[in-house]
Amino acid sequence: MINQKDIARMTGLSPSLISRVLSGQAEKIGLAAETVEKVLKIARENNYMPSQFAMGLKKGQTNLIGVIINSFDDLFLMTILNKVKNLAAKQGLSLLLTGFESGEYNEKEVTLLQRYLPESYLIIGSSDFSNWNADFFKSNKRIVQIGQNYGKRKVISCSTNEAEAAQLILNKLSEMKLTNFVCSCDGTKSNQVRLNLFLKEASARGVKVSNKNVYQTEAIGANAGIENTKRLLESNRPLPDLIFALDDYVAMGVMRELSCRNISVPSQMKVIGFDDIPLSSITFPTLTTVQQPIDQIIEKALELLLREDIQSNEIKKYDFSPSLMERESS
Repeated sequence: MINQKDIARMTGLSPSLISRVLSGQAEKIGLAAETVEKVLKIARENNYMPSQFAMGLKKGQTNLIGVIINSFDDLFLMTILNKVKNLAAKQGLSLLLTGFESGEYNEKEVTLLQRYLPESYLIIGSSDFSNWNADFFKSNKRIVQIGQNYGKRKVISCSTNEAEAAQLILNKLSEMKLTNFVCSCDGTKSNQVRLNLFLKEASARGVKVSNKNVYQTEAIGANAGIENTKRLLESNRPLPDLIFALDDYVAMGVMRELSCRNISVPSQMKVIGFDDIPLSSITFPTLTTVQQPIDQIIEKALELLLREDIQSNEIKKYDFSPSLMERESS
């Protein structure tokens, strides 16, 4: 496929003249009819297609969304990204993608993305944005986040109502008449915030969770679940009836370590996770977990990116109700 510069080179005309011809403005500048036909003939023969991005710039609307993913290492965020891509394509939106390794903010990546002049930005993943460049949030570009905004940056966030999620877990514990349970948490900010909210909701319902029943580590994901479970099993305390893991990767680490110790799930110990990542439905046993309404969240986020009545310089939060996906592990 050729572009306007290629046609200019093939005809010996200037790129600006080629642009006038292809945009239907040749008559305004009195260009000879045979010259116009020569340009159009070459364009037809070589399947010239106008740049949608360039046309959008002229109209002041490119439908170009800058997407920033907090961590390419997080498979749950990558699942969200894939869903965003599919829905954006149906809506005629183009995505420019950048992101960070291991969740470490990289200003160079964001600066490079800004050079492409996206109409708005979509951030995938929770963050307090404390180490982000403040100037990014001062532009008049709309910024929408899929995830929790833990800080005070002016971002419109769409996320799961985690207070409701905590209530789902507490309801399940009450239904099973279980009071002997522990929490398993990794070192991520999202796990820590989720844990604190769960403890707050539990306390409000008169469910006391002592410090000895909270296992935390700086490790991440499945490694955290393995490490926390080793500490639990090597403490010589009576086994709890259930382990609530603050995300599904932690839960999978928990179940792996229990399996290595020949402790059966769910007959000897039950496990509940959080997120409902795709793998949770094919683990053995399959994982009971809090299901985040990801499709609803993504639809709302893309809608907000396109709405002209939404201010770009405000903090706004849209919450969505989760559900408990009950499977074999409980």
